[in-house]
Amino acid sequence: GGVVAVGLLGLSGFIWFVNLPYPMIRRPVAGIAPMLLLPSYLSMDRNYREAIAHVEQADQLVNKATSAADIGLGAEKVKLAQQNLDKLPVWFLGYEPVRMCHFMGCSWNFTFDEFSRARAQIGRMDARIFQENNALTQLQTAETDLQKAKQSYQAATTASQQQNAIADWQTALDQLTVLPQETLAGTTGNTKYRNYQREFNQIAGAMAG
Repeated sequence: GGVVAVGLLGLSGFIWFVNLPYPMIRRPVAGIAPMLLLPSYLSMDRNYREAIAHVEQADQLVNKATSAADIGLGAEKVKLAQQNLDKLPVWFLGYEPVRMCHFMGCSWNFTFDEFSRARAQIGRMDARIFQENNALTQLQTAETDLQKAKQSYQAATTASQQQNAIADWQTALDQLTVLPQETLAGTTGNTKYRNYQREFNQIAGAMAG
């Protein structure tokens, strides 16, 4: 029993060794006994599939976002995709035998181009989420400024204070009109702007009267 255990331990250690991401180790093994490299192939294939799936999930979440929470969840998916991609040892992809991929039915081609496309997709999604978060911050700032101006107007005791508050109110409204239209904040800002503008017109009209 002990001999068998030691033998199995030695075999597992050898398989672990030949699956290390070093071309000088893998190339001879790939030519003689490519099946020994199966664990690392399976790991790479799984991480590649998960990277693509996570980016697609992020894309769905962000493109159909109805709240900041959706954007946040999309960002988490992109982070997971990046972690998957980091586990793909890109610098030795060209050393892998294509016949193993045919045997396994891989979802990728073990090429640098394939890896680059996945990385570019993650980069685009990351940039989109950054834009969405920036726009949401701008929307929040505009709404905060608007509420402050409204409170200042209500608390004003002189015509001069009222005019200053009205000017701040108009500035905050203007902030809502410059949000990127392709973002969730831009869509939300458009709807809120119409409501805020209606209220503002009533107040400004009353002052003018």
